[in-house]
Amino acid sequence: MTLRYVFLAVLVLLAVVSIGSSFISADVRMSDYIIAIAAALLANQMPGSTRALPPTSMRPTPRTYERVGLACATVSILAILVGSMTTRAADASPFTIPWLIAAAALLATICISVAIMITKDRQRRGLGTPPAQ
Repeated sequence: MTLRYVFLAVLVLLAVVSIGSSFISADVRMSDYIIAIAAALLANQMPGSTRALPPTSMRPTPRTYERVGLACATVSILAILVGSMTTRAADASPFTIPWLIAAAALLATICISVAIMITKDRQRRGLGTPPAQ
């Protein structure tokens, strides 16, 4: 539950920074902040979402998927923050190394989140999951 509040605080702070930077300076990195906000939103929903799943429903366990998803979301947020501090808006290309890292980490977070949602839906319907190989 604490992780949910931490990522909720990060989400709110990123939204404030995004809005504030657009008023204070000619910052053109709004899409970067949107990636970080999306990662924080997914990370806010992920903690505890696999608690109801049995540990044998996925290989590795569902809790491991949840932790990897949270780690990917954290990497995405940190990469955007590092990128916004180290690149200048005037001479930055739209595709910097921190942006690429953040986009890849967000993609991994989305994929893991979808896998967890599918497993939870199968469990709710009583279909079960295919056996691990």
